[in-house]
Amino acid sequence: MRFKSQQHKSTFKKAIRKKDKTDTRLMAAMYLLTADQILWNKVKGNIRESRIDYDEVRLDTVSENCYTLYSASKDMYFNTDHVSLSDIFDTKLISEKMYNVIITAINIRRLGLEKAEAIEYQGNIWTHIISLQREDAERLGYDRAEAWMNLLRSKRNAIARSMKIAPENFRWYAAFHKEAAHPHVHMVVYSVNPREGYLTQTGIEQIKSVLAREIFRMDMLDIYKHQSDYRDELRQKARELVEHLVRQVQSGRCDNPKLNELLLQLSDALSHTEGKKVYAYLPPEMKNLVDEIVDELAKDKRIANLYDLWYEQKKEIAAIYTDDPPEKVPLSENEDFRPIKNAVIKEAYNLYLTSVTKLRTRDRSGYAAISALNLLKYLSQMLRDRYYDEQDDLDDMVDSKLRAEINEKKRAQGLKS
Repeated sequence: MRFKSQQHKSTFKKAIRKKDKTDTRLMAAMYLLTADQILWNKVKGNIRESRIDYDEVRLDTVSENCYTLYSASKDMYFNTDHVSLSDIFDTKLISEKMYNVIITAINIRRLGLEKAEAIEYQGNIWTHIISLQREDAERLGYDRAEAWMNLLRSKRNAIARSMKIAPENFRWYAAFHKEAAHPHVHMVVYSVNPREGYLTQTGIEQIKSVLAREIFRMDMLDIYKHQSDYRDELRQKARELVEHLVRQVQSGRCDNPKLNELLLQLSDALSHTEGKKVYAYLPPEMKNLVDEIVDELAKDKRIANLYDLWYEQKKEIAAIYTDDPPEKVPLSENEDFRPIKNAVIKEAYNLYLTSVTKLRTRDRSGYAAISALNLLKYLSQMLRDRYYDEQDDLDDMVDSKLRAEINEKKRAQGLKS
C-alpha cells in the first residue's frame, strides 16, 4: 500500500492500532488525515474510539494540500463529494503524490484495508481454493462463511509456516462461495515483506493436512472410537514387521557386486573433487552416480519392504484430506529421505580414506562391501524412524482429541477427569 512518506506510514499504523480495521470509512479517512503531520496534529484530538467528530475540528489557516486531504477525508467518511473526480484528475490542482494518496484512500474505502494493502504489491501473491463436497460441508457445518472464517483464523500461523512466511508478516483475506456441489473459499495470501514466502509441494500438503485434520476431526474421532482396538492390533503387527526387517538388515550381509562397484566409482571421483563433499555442491554427473547408488540400495528386498510400509502409511494419512494418493516415487527422488544421499557420499569418501591410510588397494572391494552394508543399516533405521514418527504424530493428534472429549463427558457427569 502506498504512503506519502515513511512518517505517513508510521503515523497511520500507530493511529489505527486500537481501531476497528473493518470500518472502511474510518480507515480511509484516517489514512488521508495522517498523510500530513500538520493536519494530523489539528484533528487527532477529535478522533474517538469509533468515530471522527468533524464538527469540532478547527483548521484555521492551513495549506491547500492540507485542505484537500481534509475535504477528501470527509468525502470518504460521509460519502460526499467535496473533492470531485474532475478535481482529482486535474494535474494543476492535484499533484501526482497527492493523487496516489487519494486513490489509495478510495481503494481502502471500497475494498477494505487488507485488500488495499495488496494492491501494487511487489512480492508474490498466492490464491488458495479450499473446497468440500456439499454433503460434507452440510454435515460438518462448513456451509456458512462464519465456520470458514473461524477455521482460517485459527490456522493462519500454521499456513504461514508452511509458506515460509513469518506469522507477523502474514496477510490474508478470503471469500466464501456457497456453490451447490462444492461450497468453497478463495483465500488470497501474501507477506508484507516482498522477499518472504515460498510454497513447495510439501508446503501445499502441510496446508491441506492441517485444514483437513480440523475440518474432519469429529469424523476422525468417530472412526478411532470404533476402530481403536483394530488399529492397535494392526499398528503392533506393522511395528513387529518393521523391527523384523531392520533386524534382518542389521545382522545380515550385503552381496551386491554392482553396489560395491558404484561405491568405488564414487570414491574415486570424490578423491579428485574440491570443496564440500555434500550432495548439493556436487557436479551433475556425480549427483547422478549418488542417485544410482541410492536406487541400488532400494532394490534390496528388505529395504523395498520397509519403503512399501512407509508409503502405505503415507497413503493412509493422505486419505484423510484427499482422494488422490501421493505418488510413489523412487527412493532417490523422495525428499523425505534426502539425508541418505549425503550418507552415501560420506561412506564413499571414508572408503577412499581407508584405502589410502591402510595402503591395501587390492582389498578395496572388501571395504566397499562393508560400506554397502553400513548404508543398508543406516537406510533401514531411517525408514523405521520415519515410519514411527508419522504413525505417532497421527495417533497422538487423534488420541489427544479423544481424551479431551472423554474428559469433557466425565466433567459433565460430575466425575473426575
